[in-house]
Amino acid sequence: MSSSRNSLINSTIAIFLIFSFCKKGQTAGDFLKIGIGSKNIAMGETGATSSDVNSIYWNPAGLGLIQKKEICFMHQKHFQDIYYNYSGFAYPDKFGTLAIGLYYLNIADFQGYDEEGNKTKKINSYDFSSTIGYSKNFLNSRLSIGAGIKYIQEKLEKKYAETFSFDFGTIYYIPLEYGNLRTGLSIQNIYGKMKFFDEPSSIPEILRFGIGFEPNSNQTYKFDFVTEFSVFNRENSNFNLGLQFNIKNLIFLRAGYVFLMENSGLRAGIGIKISDFIFDYAYSPYGELGDSHRFSITLKFGKTDYEKKLQIEKCYQNGLKLYEEKKYPEAIFEFNKILEIDPSNSDALQMLRKCNENLKD
Repeated sequence: MSSSRNSLINSTIAIFLIFSFCKKGQTAGDFLKIGIGSKNIAMGETGATSSDVNSIYWNPAGLGLIQKKEICFMHQKHFQDIYYNYSGFAYPDKFGTLAIGLYYLNIADFQGYDEEGNKTKKINSYDFSSTIGYSKNFLNSRLSIGAGIKYIQEKLEKKYAETFSFDFGTIYYIPLEYGNLRTGLSIQNIYGKMKFFDEPSSIPEILRFGIGFEPNSNQTYKFDFVTEFSVFNRENSNFNLGLQFNIKNLIFLRAGYVFLMENSGLRAGIGIKISDFIFDYAYSPYGELGDSHRFSITLKFGKTDYEKKLQIEKCYQNGLKLYEEKKYPEAIFEFNKILEIDPSNSDALQMLRKCNENLKD
């Protein structure tokens, strides 16, 4: 496919997203603006070009770039006795990546008052959301398109409000001579409305556009730069910058800055990776309101396509050697291991038939 046709595809998608966004309205469900993932927050609250399980919040297109199954848990101690918890799971296969995310924000019980200003009982409230997302790659994995459907519920004492909304996004990779450039565009919370009392209110729609760049480097040290522009409620905007310094793929130092919004300022954090286990922490200061701390644990399991190919090749060579040594039961064991990974592998099936024929003889 020519580069001009690729550009046309991306331009069409971008126009659709932006025009879907050009309406105004009042908002409810403000908790939907609180970002998730300690890595994303530490890198300046950016995520339009993310490619992990937390993409289900920032840009569902990033789910299509996941190579292993992932599960993540995040706990956030926000300011003023506010706690935010998130869990997500992503399952990639040859048909795309399916993911689910659960979000729960809890506020400590607060004092209620009647119309005359007299104290009443304590009031309980919470916010909850669940998202199902799907993403698929195209153009040799250079273009990823994703979408999500979201259920949202808010509770204030005995009053409930709920709605459904949609997310949509794209990510496009551009290989360059000096590194890899990626662009991401997403729109979140499309068309949802919530009604607590008389008038329904729109939830906060968020338009994000991000650019990430990972320069070519050695295997010891790597850098990742991200920048992102976001529009909230079609009115308020902010500009974010983020940086990650990867040391031997074991330690990740992160920093970022949020511009323009009320809670602008520095963000920072660290990540530690041991095999497929990752611990991330992010720190966000909010001035007089207090500080926010996020802790995330991510576990990756399964094998990438590349790892599967390596294992298949290893088992096949072992099986051939055992077959030549006329150790047919042991060879069958090796070829069966291939079929557990790829049940339709023709080479393994053929050798398995030969082994069985020799055993009969």
